[in-house]
Amino acid sequence: GSAALQPGLIELGLEPIRSTPTELAVLEMLQVYLVCVRDVAMTSEAEIKDGRSLRKLAEGEIVEVGSCLEATGSGRVRCCALSDLQEGWVTARSSSGLEYLARTAKPYHCLEEDTLLQGAFESSSSELRRLRRGEVLELMEGPRRVPSLKTVRIRCKAKKDGKIGWLTQGDLAGSANVESLNLLVCRQSIAITDAFDIASGRPVRKLNAGETLELLEGPVKDSTRNLERMRIKATLDGQEGWVTAVGNQGTAFIEEGGKLSICRQSVPLENRFPSGSGTLRMLEKGEIVDLLEGPKTETREGIERIRG
Repeated sequence: GSAALQPGLIELGLEPIRSTPTELAVLEMLQVYLVCVRDVAMTSEAEIKDGRSLRKLAEGEIVEVGSCLEATGSGRVRCCALSDLQEGWVTARSSSGLEYLARTAKPYHCLEEDTLLQGAFESSSSELRRLRRGEVLELMEGPRRVPSLKTVRIRCKAKKDGKIGWLTQGDLAGSANVESLNLLVCRQSIAITDAFDIASGRPVRKLNAGETLELLEGPVKDSTRNLERMRIKATLDGQEGWVTAVGNQGTAFIEEGGKLSICRQSVPLENRFPSGSGTLRMLEKGEIVDLLEGPKTETREGIERIRG
């Protein structure tokens, strides 16, 4: 039988494995990181008097060190700020011993929840893949804060089903989600005919109360019958024809529509003012909405993003 392995031999056998550095360990040896412990200027040259100020390094920022230079009794390091990849020279410790930069570990981030890995800094950029909770990212750039986002919101009522909610007037690309319209509204059911003369015209279809109409011609007075007639286009189905706007007894069948807008593209109707709140339903392209409140500007603080 084989001889039992003694503890000393086991340790000796494991030694080559222990002495083989991992990829992360190699990176730790090759890369030096410092954290700013008090605000300090970053300059373009090693000698402060020869350089111009690039920007201020803020407390808490992390830099990767490129090279070191001892000059005029002050430790100066050439480094790259991870927040914006700005490179320059920084005083690590002043001649009086005041410390500006201190050693820190190579920065990594462990995800606390699932999120998207995207191709660019912008939150609207293309998705590369979905990162899972627990994955570890090496920090290559950032954190950088996305600029505050301002959106214009309106509260409205959908003509189609009466649902009331909030929507955003335009998308991030600058295209309008909704546009104001000068529309008419049918107040009482009445027929559309194919001719101005109500006696000789043939019926096209009946308009229902609440339908919205686009004015094409008129109103024109029918003196014989004491009516006001107008040529319209129904937004529901595009049917065109003549309708009686005001009857011979003064009854108004067609009136100004008020603050109406049309959806130029599909847009979510949401239940609260903050964008991203629960969606009631998607409004379809061509739907008509009645403005109830707004427009109001919503300002959302930018989130922090990192590249890893």
